[in-house]
Amino acid sequence: MTPASIAARVIPAIGRSDFADHLLSVYREIAGCDLCSAMVWEPDRGPRLLFAAGTHPYIPGFALSAARAYVQSYWQLDDVAQHIMVHDCSGVSLVRKTADDIRDPDYRRFCYSRGGISERLMLFDADSPTVSVSGFRAIARGPMTPEVVQQLEDAGPTIVAALRRHNELIERQSQVVLAPSRDVLLQRAREWGLSAREAEVAVGLATGQSQADIAKSTGLALNSVITYRRRAYQKLKVADRLELRAMYDQVTAAQEEP
Repeated sequence: MTPASIAARVIPAIGRSDFADHLLSVYREIAGCDLCSAMVWEPDRGPRLLFAAGTHPYIPGFALSAARAYVQSYWQLDDVAQHIMVHDCSGVSLVRKTADDIRDPDYRRFCYSRGGISERLMLFDADSPTVSVSGFRAIARGPMTPEVVQQLEDAGPTIVAALRRHNELIERQSQVVLAPSRDVLLQRAREWGLSAREAEVAVGLATGQSQADIAKSTGLALNSVITYRRRAYQKLKVADRLELRAMYDQVTAAQEEP
């Protein structure tokens, strides 16, 4: 695929709910990947999942469960991603990681071997904010060829640029849609047992703010924001920002019903 054909496929879907499927179709055509995920990497806490797409032939929800496990813990065992973040690499890098490259048996089993995944093909852009998008190739697809690797490297800047624009629009839309309901969300959070500070942090995260943004707007130290976030997640029984956002979306939807 040429950069122009990739742009023609993904640009119309930017900001839409089917963007992930369009991006996956590009990964599938170029590199034979049937699953993909995208993340934003925050310096203070690691990756935040944007989406996971694709259907596994015999494990329902495999893409999402593997991606969530990665952002919650396994990213800390990903030496390649850690190296890129520490050394502040510039531009888009293609980072390949096979199942055999993973030393930790739990990480290897949960994210690769149980799903028959042979390799992750991650496009990593360390510019601010740092983003990544990964395609996952099944063992049944066979080995990668140098030609395929080169095609994906050539496509990388276009794919990442589209992902960045999509993320910007989604963040902006979430703030516009949820801003009028902020007082309602704060009230509901306190009804669910959160302290005033925990509610403030939880609502900030649900409405698209980063932890650094929340620290700046509230005057809290970043470590305090992280502590309040952990407490709020525990009380609300959510694992990450995606689940928190889904919880508050239900509140907003109920508020808007006639």
